[in-house]
Amino acid sequence: MCSGNLRKEIDDFVCYCNENYNKDKNKEFEHILVEDINDRKDRILLWEAQNGNDVAKEYFILDKMDYVRILTSRDSDIIAFKSRGLDDDDLFQTGIIGVLDTIKKYDFRANVKVNTYLTNNVKFSIRNMYRQYGLISISREAGSIYKKCSDKISLIGDYITKDDIEKISREIHIDAKKIESSINAVKSRSNICTINIDGSIECDVSAYEKYNMKTYRDYLEKMDDYYEYISIIQEMKKLSKKEYDIIKGIYIEDRTQKDLSEELNISVPAVGKIKKRAIEKIKKGLL
Repeated sequence: MCSGNLRKEIDDFVCYCNENYNKDKNKEFEHILVEDINDRKDRILLWEAQNGNDVAKEYFILDKMDYVRILTSRDSDIIAFKSRGLDDDDLFQTGIIGVLDTIKKYDFRANVKVNTYLTNNVKFSIRNMYRQYGLISISREAGSIYKKCSDKISLIGDYITKDDIEKISREIHIDAKKIESSINAVKSRSNICTINIDGSIECDVSAYEKYNMKTYRDYLEKMDDYYEYISIIQEMKKLSKKEYDIIKGIYIEDRTQKDLSEELNISVPAVGKIKKRAIEKIKKGLL
C-alpha cells in the first residue's frame, strides 16, 4: 500500500515535472498535459519513465499497486480464476506484469486514459499467463485434493460448513484453506470440466462449444493483427532512414526516445516530432 509520505513524494515529483512542462510551452507536451488531473499525473510518470527516468518508473509501479490489488479482487473476469485453484497473490503478481507492459507501450493517445490502458493490460497479462486453465479450469493440485476428500464430502451433502472442512483437514492432513479452494474450484459453475466423486471427468458441452468458438475468434483476431503488422512494415519501408530508425527503435526494439536522441544526435522533442510525422505517413498509407 502506498504510504502517506510516499504519496506526497510522488505528488511533489509530478508537480515539479508539470511546472517544467508548462514553462517549456512545447507542443510535444500537449499529449501529457490533459485536463483530467489523475490522468495527467499518470502520463507525466509514464513519459518520464519511457525517457529513462528510473525514479518515475518506480513511482508509477508503487502508485498502481493498490489499484491492481483492488482490480484483481473485484473484477468479475479476474475473480473467475480464483475458483480454478489460483489465489489473490498469484493474480496480483501476474497483474503487475501488466503495469510493466503499460510503462513500455503506452502511446499517449488523447482518447485513451492511462488507467483504461492499464486495466486492459492487467487483464490480458492474467488471461495470457493462465491460459492453460481455460479448458479444464482447475489446477492439478485442486483436483488431487478434491479427489482425496471426495468420499467424505459425499457423506456431508450439498452444504459444507467451515467445521466440516476443518474436520476433513484433520483427517487427511491437508490445510483447510486448500481444501476449501479445491471444493470451490471443482464445484464452480464457471468450470468447463469437473471431477466427479468417482474421479471421472464430466464436461459441460455448452461451455465447451463456447470455448471452441472463443478459440476460433482469437485465431481470427491474431491473423488480422498479423496482416496489419505486415502492412505496417511495408509502409515503414517508404519512410526516410531517420523516420524508419525511430519507429523501429520505439515500437519494435522497445527503446526510449532519450536513447534514440543520443544515438541520432538530436533532441528528445525532435525524436517525438519525427515519430509523430512518421506515424501520420504510415496511417495515410494504410487508408
